[in-house]
This record gives sequence, structure tokens and C-alpha cells, in this order.
Amino acid sequence: GPLTLRDKYAPNYTPAKMTIVAVDSVAILATVILLLYYIWQNKSREKIVAGVEHKRDVEFADLTDLENKEFRYKY
Repeated sequence: GPLTLRDKYAPNYTPAKMTIVAVDSVAILATVILLLYYIWQNKSREKIVAGVEHKRDVEFADLTDLENKEFRYKY
């Protein structure tokens, strides 16, 4: 923000550019980590649900994603 866009850094504003690259890199890394976590969770849930019978209207039950064994992450 305002601390990286100072007049003394003009015209290149190197600290601002470095800040933008750092923040975007962290956001991309967090997205990739979440994607890998979702894939891992879906695979582990497939192993658990293999022998479990489907419960009727389970999507309307007040369950968290950890309690609902039929829940799948979408990505």
C-alpha cells in the first residue's frame, strides 16, 4: 500500500513490485496446497465410503464436512 509507493522509490517503485510478487506467490502457493489437500481428502473418503450404505437426505442434515462421510470437495 502507501508504505511501498513512496516518492523516494520513483520511478521504478521496486519495493512495491517486490511486495506484489511476494503476496501473489503466497496466494498461489496457498491455492496449490488447498488443491492437494482437497484431492487427498476426496481419495481418503472414497476408501471409507466404499462399504457404507447411502443415507437418504444426508445433504440436508446439519453435518460438517468431517461428520458427513459422503461429502466431497469440488475443485
